[in-house]
Amino acid sequence: SHLEGCVLDAQTNTNGLRVSDTSLDYAKMRGAVLEGVYIRGGSLAHVDLVRARVKKAVLSAANLQFAAAAAADFTSSRLSHVDFRGADLRWARFWHARIDSANFDRAVITFADFRTAVGW
Repeated sequence: SHLEGCVLDAQTNTNGLRVSDTSLDYAKMRGAVLEGVYIRGGSLAHVDLVRARVKKAVLSAANLQFAAAAAADFTSSRLSHVDFRGADLRWARFWHARIDSANFDRAVITFADFRTAVGW
């Protein structure tokens, strides 16, 4: 399915959202509460996740190339084979995140907080 350019904000209820092989390219999710979402094999290239709460989420084989995710909170999330190439992750929080084979090539990770994250 294609949800390119969709808008999810803090008022959108995403509880239990599950998407597989879905294009969310250029989606606007600034400040969204995406706790517990499951995204498998999706493309989120150029997505706006600035200050989004992506806690306890599962992102598997997801493409977040060039995502704007400054100050996003990925606490306790499972990130497996996620491509953050060229993403803006300044001040992003990855506390207690389980990271399995993520690509951070050319990503801006200035002040990103990976303390207590496991894997890589």
